[in-house]
Amino acid sequence: MGKLKKDESGNPIAMQGVTEDITERKETELERQRLEEQLQQSQKMELLGQLAGGIAHDFNNMLAAIQGNTELVLNYIPSTAPHYKHLDAVLLSVDRSAGMVKQLLAFARKQAIQPQAIELDRELERMHLILRKLIRENISLRWQLNCPDTVVKLDPANFVQIITNLCINASDAIDGQGSITLDTRMVNNESCKELQRFAGNASGKYVRISIVDTGSGIPDQALPHIFEPFFTTKGVGKGTGLGLSMVFGSVKQHNGYITCETDPGKGTRFNLFFPLVLESIGAGDTSTPVPPRLAAPDKPMVLIVEDEPDILKIISHALENAGFDMVSAENAEDAIELARQHAQEIILTVSDVILPGMNGVELSQKLLQLNPTMKFLFISGYSADTLGEYGQISEETNFISKPFSLISFLNMIQTVLRNPEVSL
Repeated sequence: MGKLKKDESGNPIAMQGVTEDITERKETELERQRLEEQLQQSQKMELLGQLAGGIAHDFNNMLAAIQGNTELVLNYIPSTAPHYKHLDAVLLSVDRSAGMVKQLLAFARKQAIQPQAIELDRELERMHLILRKLIRENISLRWQLNCPDTVVKLDPANFVQIITNLCINASDAIDGQGSITLDTRMVNNESCKELQRFAGNASGKYVRISIVDTGSGIPDQALPHIFEPFFTTKGVGKGTGLGLSMVFGSVKQHNGYITCETDPGKGTRFNLFFPLVLESIGAGDTSTPVPPRLAAPDKPMVLIVEDEPDILKIISHALENAGFDMVSAENAEDAIELARQHAQEIILTVSDVILPGMNGVELSQKLLQLNPTMKFLFISGYSADTLGEYGQISEETNFISKPFSLISFLNMIQTVLRNPEVSL
């Protein structure tokens, strides 16, 4: 409480009291509020990722059924048939739809990546010509690469997608003339406040890639949503809303971080942070000997375990046409019972990874107890590298992701049967 002093005329001349500086308290409250908002945003993105991954998985199952049935019909009609070209167009649409699903899976961090050590600046220099062809001539591309010989661990193809998406978005935001600047710099987590907000107290060096444009910027109300699937600020028919969500998921898969700063009417800056790796670039001899062809019975038997009836029918039909005998089940328990009846006849089990109850990899362990020489081919609407919680699965030896062509499926069958040891 303060005490007001007045002169003889009653006019205030002084105030006596005690003041308290609450600046630090207010700053602490603001920091707590910022962290709570950041946590809520992180939780929202995680839930969106789970939703997107689930939708993509189920949609891949539907695409697999469409692709398989269409291929089966095409196998029975000549290419000169009146409706052949229409069915061929269906396959083309499936391919395009599968591409969109891959973007959803990338957002959900359930898309396969193959990271390798790359020299960052050199990799970006290789993209310059590609980006120059994609971006209008009245927009200047400025390269400010300051990280020579700096090595990061990224999937090169995925990295191209990330940079291309961000640069094309930057180009779309520029009306008329403008510029896009791509800048690389080394930063320390200890000194970079922007990085600390996401990486916490983890120590280490990072490479920051900044993509800065002189475009229209992003409206304040849209900024919190830019990484969400299907959200777009572009007009109807001008964007799927999956570009930035794919970028977000891909960056996270590479243990990186992405931030966005924008000034409506002046431009936008995206910052990508990737951890620096110390290993040098080098590759040994990774070639593997070609496995010998396995002897097989005249009419080999395959056990199919798939809980989607349409896909089960397609796989059964394809294997029957290829000369296999088959038994099938929609769950692991029924599959085990069939294996007990035909344990020595079954040379291969084709199983979905995600099944009701026991999963496909757990099932394989049970079946190996009945027949130690049995081979396994796993299928899923997810990619192999995201199914590690179920067991060791390899796209090279015993896994194929949906949707797949029947030719690819049968080729993978041959790969599995010829491989003397399939890892589980």
